[in-house]
Order: sequence, then structure tokens, then C-alpha cells
Amino acid sequence: PEGIIKQRTSSIEKFEKIFYRALSQNQYQQYAQAHELYFKRTNYFGHIYGEIEHQQLEEYIWALHNKRSLVIESIGINPANIHLPPNPFPLTVYPMYLVLHYGRLYISGLTTEGKLVNFAVDKDTHFRLTNKTFNRQKLEATYKNQLQIVFGISDPIDPKVYDIKIEFTEKYAQSWQRYFWHASQSWESLPNGNCMLHLRCSIGRELFGFLAYGLDKVKVHQPQLLKDLFQKKLEQTAAIYQHNLAINEEEANKDY
Repeated sequence: PEGIIKQRTSSIEKFEKIFYRALSQNQYQQYAQAHELYFKRTNYFGHIYGEIEHQQLEEYIWALHNKRSLVIESIGINPANIHLPPNPFPLTVYPMYLVLHYGRLYISGLTTEGKLVNFAVDKDTHFRLTNKTFNRQKLEATYKNQLQIVFGISDPIDPKVYDIKIEFTEKYAQSWQRYFWHASQSWESLPNGNCMLHLRCSIGRELFGFLAYGLDKVKVHQPQLLKDLFQKKLEQTAAIYQHNLAINEEEANKDY
């Protein structure tokens, strides 16, 4: 993210020099800084980070390196849509990775019950470090098994894994085929010129957002549950505009 790069420019430049000196076997290293002249970021969907988040990163990286559990005391935002019971904090977490997703960094790990959680590195995410160690190697398989079935990082609506088929219009598919969406993805060309995206994963809030990007350029073929829920969300959205209804966070999140 741009907010991280700006405040860590000197460290990044040192790493660049080390990598090019160690790995480059020709004169390519002469062009290592060419991106400064010709590369432009839009920073679209890039999270904005300040001093508080940088301090959090230092502390979290320490916990990762030293295999120390940490305690989440409170959160302000929940972009991963983690399903939490009432009054869940303080919550002990075994940190496994620092995850970059959609321009935002997350504290990613497992609870003591083995549930995957992803908390945003954010000024309103409050946690404290501990000196309690854990066996990261023993948790690795559990962590990866849960992460590989979710679409994105958001919590699923249920524990099931679905065989999902989504049809894309031809040109829209050509653009989206260039992206990685999920480890299970595969694309099939259809007789009508369109393409079918095949996924095997859970259903969560991010999958609905993925579909909403395409609107009438995408069509869910299966499972029926996803078809019904997406149609319901489209109808709810249309009703808000047709009847000038108030929007409500809790109501919007009920289905996932």
C-alpha cells in the first residue's frame, strides 16, 4: 500500500539494491529505478495508513517473528466480516501471517478454538502483545485449510464448500480472466461466446461484491442458494432506490 511505501522508502530502496546486486546477472540493475520516472500508481482501493498503523505493524511483525500470541481488545471496523459472538473481546489470537488484501493489511491467524480470523491493521484495532509462545508449525495446516476455501478473506455464510458456476459475457470475461480470484478457478468457453467461471469455495460477502461488479454482465448458474441470495440482494438494492428507503447496516448484513 502507498501509505506503507511512503514511510518506509529508505528501507525499501536498501532491499532493492541488495536484491539487484545479488540476483542480476547483466546490466539490468542499471534500470532498477526506472519505475520512478515511468510508473504511476492510482492508489485506488489503497488503505490510508498513519503513524498508529506503522507502530501496529512493528508490534505485529515482532509477534510473528517470535511466535507470540496476541490479544485483540477491540475493533472499530470489520472489513473481513468476521462472525463474532456477543462480547467476544478480549480475544486471544495466534498470528500466522500479515495478509495484504484489496489494498489493506490484516492481522491473520487463528483463535484458540482454531477459527480463522482476519483483523484489519487499523487505528481502531486495539491489541496487546504477550510473551506466550505457540507452536506455529502445528497450526499451519489448519490455517491454510480454512484460508483456501474462502473467497477472499471474508467469513462464509455456512461451513459448506460449493461448486460454483458463474457465466460472464465474452468481453467482460476476457478482462477478468487476467486476474487471480481463487485457487480453484477455471474458465470454460461456451458455445454462445461467453465464458463460465468455475469455483469451488465457500459463499461469503466478498463473493456477492464480486458478482455486483458485473451486474448484468454476469449470471450465476449454480448453486441455487447463491442465485437466490444474490437475487434477493439485487431486489433489496432496487427497492432502496425505487422507494427512497433508508439504508441500514444490520439489515444489509443479515444474509452474510
